[in-house]
Amino acid sequence: MKIRVLPSGPSFPCMIAPSRGRRLAWLLRSVGLSIALLAVAGMARANVIYDVSMSGNGETITGSITTSCTPTCTLEPSNVVAWNFTGAGPTPLHIASTDAGASDQVNTVDGPSDLEAFATQLTAIQNATPTGGANFIFEDPLASGLAEVTFNDEALGGIEVDAVNLGDSTVATSFFLFVSTDKETFIPIGTAVPEPAPISIFCLGLAGLIYLRKRDLSRKSLSV
Repeated sequence: MKIRVLPSGPSFPCMIAPSRGRRLAWLLRSVGLSIALLAVAGMARANVIYDVSMSGNGETITGSITTSCTPTCTLEPSNVVAWNFTGAGPTPLHIASTDAGASDQVNTVDGPSDLEAFATQLTAIQNATPTGGANFIFEDPLASGLAEVTFNDEALGGIEVDAVNLGDSTVATSFFLFVSTDKETFIPIGTAVPEPAPISIFCLGLAGLIYLRKRDLSRKSLSV
């Protein structure tokens, strides 16, 4: 009985190992896509969403504020990307930046904005000075009347939050988040929403490339 030995090397018709040129092309494509994934991940981190939850005087205000500044900045209309608030209690309301005519502004008569964004928290700064600080106003001209949520540094009084709905019979509800009369105080009003880390997105993209490569090789072997 004769045993036939099949030739090895590049002449073997069922060989599926890629050539050096193809390996290089695949490697370059992988690196390029990985860089693109990292860039997308970086853009995803450009905006930070803060979940907001506050309560007092029977009123509860929940919602979110999205900013375009990282990791730290003072909130201004120019870096507030989006916002929404829902009030439940004596002054019910639902306002959002996507509503027609909605706006946010700083009343700078008493000074600069007192909302400060950090990597993990959104805070209201009580300056503890007689002049107080500026109001940061989120307002929405609803069909039934103006509605707004206002943050106001009342200096020796604390950070006052006003929920206003001129279309509601109660009109407004105010409450203080914190009272301190002797020092500057950073009062948390929101928590940053966690986002996938760039390295996680990179690994996910790399795993996808490996899967696609294996699938291509499998198809080539079946077609021979």
